[in-house]
Amino acid sequence: MEAMSSGRRGAYHHGNLRDALLDAAEGELLAVGPEALSLRRIARQCGVSQTAPYRHFATRDGLLVALATRAFDDFAAALRSAGRKETEPWPQLRALGRAYFDYAQAHPQRLRLMFGRDAVLRNADPALLRAAEGAFDILSAAVGNVLG
Repeated sequence: MEAMSSGRRGAYHHGNLRDALLDAAEGELLAVGPEALSLRRIARQCGVSQTAPYRHFATRDGLLVALATRAFDDFAAALRSAGRKETEPWPQLRALGRAYFDYAQAHPQRLRLMFGRDAVLRNADPALLRAAEGAFDILSAAVGNVLG
């Protein structure tokens, strides 16, 4: 793996470049949204060459898919946590609805990426599909419990 000594705080030096790129991309996502996210800018933030990200993500959309997968996993974890706090169907569904709303308020750019970007939503990446289905299954099960 390629790393440059840039001296910048948070620059990649060793370890898992893929995770470092995703962490930097998460910051970019918050700052500029999914449409303006740039692999070159993320590489610079990590202190690596402009070609280094392509060892882990074939395209910019590949990076966005990985970010969306991470976001869906985080979203599902928030839903699971909220759902565990209630045992009765209606209170559990309300808790999940509240968790969904809270997640959307706390992470609007993630929601734009997860639900608003055609290239990510159309992507048939197995990890992305599993992550999205995982979150959907939590909500679906809660609705099923209410409907009996």
